[in-house]
Amino acid sequence: MKTFTNLLLGLFSIAIAAFLFTGCDDDVSGDRLTELTYSDGEAALGQTYVSAQPSVYSPSTPSFAVTRVKHNGTVIDDQTMMSIDASTGVITAAAVNDQQGLGEYLVSVRVTNDAGSTVYDDVFRLVVKGILFGDDVKVTRGEKKTFSVEGAYFVQEEGTVFSLVLPEGKTEEDYKGISLDPETCALTVDETAEAGFYPISVSVKNLTNSSGTTFSDLTTLIVESEPYDLAYAPAQVTLVTSEGHTSAVPTVKAASQADGLTVTYALANNFDNQFSIDPATGVISLPEDNALPAELKSYKLSVEVTNSLGTTTFTDIYEVILDPDKPIDPITAVTYPDAFPVELGPGEAWTSGRPTVTGAAIGVRYELVGAPQGVTIDNKTGIISFAAGHRMPFAEDNKLTVSVKNSGMDEGFEAQVGDFFVNPVLWTVVISGNDKDDALVNSGIGNMDRYSYMGPIMGTTSSQVKLAWGKSSSGDYIDYVGSARLADNATLAQNNDWLVSEEIEIPDYGFNPAVMFDISNRYGSDVQNLLELYIVEINASNVYLQGEEEQNGNLDSKPSSLPWELISEISPYTVNAWGNVQARVYDIPAQFKGKTIRFALRYYNPSANQNNTRTYRIQNLRVEDHMTE
Repeated sequence: MKTFTNLLLGLFSIAIAAFLFTGCDDDVSGDRLTELTYSDGEAALGQTYVSAQPSVYSPSTPSFAVTRVKHNGTVIDDQTMMSIDASTGVITAAAVNDQQGLGEYLVSVRVTNDAGSTVYDDVFRLVVKGILFGDDVKVTRGEKKTFSVEGAYFVQEEGTVFSLVLPEGKTEEDYKGISLDPETCALTVDETAEAGFYPISVSVKNLTNSSGTTFSDLTTLIVESEPYDLAYAPAQVTLVTSEGHTSAVPTVKAASQADGLTVTYALANNFDNQFSIDPATGVISLPEDNALPAELKSYKLSVEVTNSLGTTTFTDIYEVILDPDKPIDPITAVTYPDAFPVELGPGEAWTSGRPTVTGAAIGVRYELVGAPQGVTIDNKTGIISFAAGHRMPFAEDNKLTVSVKNSGMDEGFEAQVGDFFVNPVLWTVVISGNDKDDALVNSGIGNMDRYSYMGPIMGTTSSQVKLAWGKSSSGDYIDYVGSARLADNATLAQNNDWLVSEEIEIPDYGFNPAVMFDISNRYGSDVQNLLELYIVEINASNVYLQGEEEQNGNLDSKPSSLPWELISEISPYTVNAWGNVQARVYDIPAQFKGKTIRFALRYYNPSANQNNTRTYRIQNLRVEDHMTE
């Protein structure tokens, strides 16, 4: 009884396992595999597809493998198009992106279990839906031709109706002479179709899809032709003597597989070689101040238009009539395209756009009325230029007056040009703007690089100590002190001391950039107590590197081996008093405009005596643009 019961339990377990695997196969005898079945699938072009799990009975665990893939009845080499899950049998079809891949795919599958293997031929069917036309869908204009489809692939084909879908914005008139057979999907072109390129999209409806599916851009129909129907609008113009002219862009019909819609243009005739044509656009031009004679005459121009299929000559397609007595409309307005008001820094360069005039643009000439220094106008184009360093007044309501006239006007028409706001604030870089409490820690004088090649640098806030560069409690200044004040040994009574500024960008516009400061002096009587000003350009190949503050006793030493340029020697003063303050301005040479610079003050005295104790007090140190007349 126990054995019989165990047998029943074993058979029941096998039946349950088979039911769970297939859900549909009741034959569980032996180890043989039952029929393998898949549901048919369909996918659109560019769409992947994953099948449902197949139905099959196997008393032991089966494995699955793809053995063959056929496309439209032909075995294909690319087995990667169809992949299969070895344990479940689920097939994944890769997306088909090429129209040539449309159609029916049949997949053969091998199933293996403990008893062996069985191959199921063409067991899975996938249809990649779409419509396939041939590669060469092309006619010559005036030719009638029908293009049959190479294949229209749908799982449900019964009751299929095809219709042509026009691109957005196109009408039936645009597709004149092009039609689609609703039953066969054949594409027909007749003699009325114009030259051009026609994208073909098709809507498919059937019994299971009444709303229809659109297959876009299945092919492009090419209706080829040599150029025809060249047209200019207007095709005639009347000019006066020496008047310039530019035609409108013409229209032309033409297409070829080699060129697309591209054509080239050339003049088939010319008169005194005064006319020209743009080969790409077909625009005909006659220059202003041309040499055509001042007499009533008609000039009929012929144009050749070419594509890869041939050249067509359009005789007398454009007419220019020269009439010396044609009335010339006076200029009544001139308009600049720029955004106003224009805001500028003092002396900042600026260039306007080209203006347009209302009236006849014949022999137009421009002049500025009462323009400030540095502001000019091109007398033919009307373009206004502000040169760097111009003298446009500092005001918000600046206006320029332009006088313009054409060849038919004795007096010019005067118009004001926008508003120009020139900021009255000249640019300034303040060096000595620190408060006395933070002079040694913030940017400015306190952090300028210091070099003393003839003695030690003293780090004190006293105003009367060599190279302290700080400020006393009584004012905003630095003291540059002669070295004799520091030693009894006369051999130390020499100065070669440098104070180097931060990097400063000098604008390429402006007037007269300069190093500026107030100076006074006291003590010391040696006339060789010189204060010198140096400038050097800093650029990618001329880099300033902070050097060592060496006390090497060398009167020729300079900080960072750069080509420092001596701008000025500041002569000593005879008046020995702090109250004798003098403002000093040292112009930066023009070659430094638009450059990055450093400047340096150098205290230089090679004389070894005890009269080197002169102290220069420098206040309000800055780099500033300033005006000069």
